[in-house]
Amino acid sequence: MPILSDDREPRGSSRGSHGNPRRSNRRPGLLNAGVSSRRRVIPPMRSPQMRVNLLAAAQNVQAAAQNVQASTADSEDVRMEAPAAENTTAQASMAEVSDVTSNAPEHNAASDPPSVGGTSDPDPATQPIQIWTGSLSEGVRQVTMLVTKSKPGRTDVSTAQLTLYQESTRAFFWWLEFDAVVRPSFRDVHHLDHAIRLIRDSTNPGIPADIKQAANTVYLKFEEENWGQGDEGYASDISTDAAQSPVVSPRSPGRASGGDRAVGVSVIPQPPVNHPIYGRAGIMHGIVCYRSRKGLTYKLNPGYRHEKVNAAFIGEGHLTPGDWWPLQLVALFHGAHGRSQGGIYGSVTMGVYSIVISGRSNKYHEIDEDDGEVLHYSTDNMGVATTSVGTQALDKSIETRQPVRVLRGQGQTGGNWAPEFGIRYDGLYQVTGKRLVSTRNGEEWFRYTLRRQAGQRDLREIVGSSPTLQQKNDYRRIRDAYPGVI
Repeated sequence: MPILSDDREPRGSSRGSHGNPRRSNRRPGLLNAGVSSRRRVIPPMRSPQMRVNLLAAAQNVQAAAQNVQASTADSEDVRMEAPAAENTTAQASMAEVSDVTSNAPEHNAASDPPSVGGTSDPDPATQPIQIWTGSLSEGVRQVTMLVTKSKPGRTDVSTAQLTLYQESTRAFFWWLEFDAVVRPSFRDVHHLDHAIRLIRDSTNPGIPADIKQAANTVYLKFEEENWGQGDEGYASDISTDAAQSPVVSPRSPGRASGGDRAVGVSVIPQPPVNHPIYGRAGIMHGIVCYRSRKGLTYKLNPGYRHEKVNAAFIGEGHLTPGDWWPLQLVALFHGAHGRSQGGIYGSVTMGVYSIVISGRSNKYHEIDEDDGEVLHYSTDNMGVATTSVGTQALDKSIETRQPVRVLRGQGQTGGNWAPEFGIRYDGLYQVTGKRLVSTRNGEEWFRYTLRRQAGQRDLREIVGSSPTLQQKNDYRRIRDAYPGVI
């Protein structure tokens, strides 16, 4: 699958590259689409007050878990992974932390709904934002340099220089975890797997615990995705050594070249916390942006990593049909979907967690169909030798009969059911079967059938009310960015 410049202008693009959230007064971190005049019956276990209570309980337990972790490890700087599944027991709240340090690729509480992370981190508004804008090979080089220069007894590197290597590595791993689309060349050409293991397994005191944890998280993620083998576009794999979009704003220096700045890293302005679009109550909360040669580029805000919700769970969790986000990257931040690009998020052993149906120019348009209550979703050309993780996850969902979250993004693929702007959660579907279908040029693809589960909010009501008028108006202001982004 080719690496895209990912998260640029909020418009239609390739399959599953849209959507993201806004906050509602009812649930922090989520965007609740407006409800029509028809009275909506809310099941008791999904009432707003119950959700608030569950979130509060989970936050308290996770905060306690963080305090225990901080007292037993040198972890003031420890980077938080996506929060653990929402549960009122300490064991469930600690599941995500233990998962990061284990070699098991699966999240044991995948069937539980997630929770919002703790709030003990420093105020992000006071922290500089450093993002990776270097190339893949440059990142591998910085990782290797950190391992080498941090060895005890080294006299050719100062504390300040070591800090710069650490900053580069942190930004690189953040990019790998949330922005990069893994491809076989990451491992086979650039030997990224070896570089990550050097960090993960190092005993050097110059490598902080949060960097080791980030290395382990990225390694497990890429192993789970089989390093992109068999994924869409694998047969036409091209070079992945191009640098990311460099910053061109005068207030946001471009790629560093050494000296007193971290290599491959750009510093960009933090959104004001009260900004109507990018602030804590805005639809783009959790996202930063900068001007590049390719236009406005969006990235996850590392300053709010403690609020990012893990999307690796089965079922609806904290979501409600009709929840809407302006970009897929924002849906990632809020735990609706687990990939900034790509339509399928799941695992070989657990099945599919979520699917995004969207795209203005879709290579599957001949065989994909969206009838609202029934979807026909295609993946894997039979001409590709290796079956992708997405296809294997869909097969697992047929076996387990577990529900799959379906999100629709703006674009022609969704037909009359797609939102006019952004991306929207439309409820739970079940993968009921698959068959081989042929295109006009003779290619054969797997086509899966998904049926919407009964008893959910009416899909026509969702289409008519989400996004709301206010959300549409806010969406049009995304490209205005925020102060400091010139």
